Amino acid sequence: GDILLGKIDRMMPNLNCAFVDIGRTKNGFLPLEENGKTFQEGKPKSGEMMILQIRKEETGEKGAFLTRDITLAGTYVILMPKNRYIGVSSRIDDEETRERLKKLGQEIAGNRFGLVMRHCAPEAEPDQIRTEAEKLFDRWRKIEQSAESERKPGTVLRHCEAMEALREDYRGAD
Repeated sequence: GDILLGKIDRMMPNLNCAFVDIGRTKNGFLPLEENGKTFQEGKPKSGEMMILQIRKEETGEKGAFLTRDITLAGTYVILMPKNRYIGVSSRIDDEETRERLKKLGQEIAGNRFGLVMRHCAPEAEPDQIRTEAEKLFDRWRKIEQSAESERKPGTVLRHCEAMEALREDYRGAD
């Protein structure tokens, strides 16, 4: 779940992937197409710097498995800053609740980011969900700013730091 700044080291068009310098001993592996989609930014170019997230940590001989589809998880929502998908947890099976949450998600996101309403979202007030989504989006903007000032590959935000920062945001809101 760590968020990294990576530099495309080697493109492998025949494998539809790239190897990315992420500031660790082993380069990470980045598929150029994920979930049947290519990204708005298009295919990366060798030497390009980009923000990535670890999907699977490195093991043995293999480097980390990376994604451009960043997710920031909160209690009620999962924010996806690089896509515009609005979804509802499959654990919520009441159609009326699903529809209400989807509409709320569309309203909150306003086509700025994607959201998935988590299974505990029905228990929250709409303002709680809105506040959490906005805090996650602010965190994303800080990540982007931090990455812009960096010149070398490495970790921008550790998953555990992101969770602790979110907890601090909630403590401050009480």
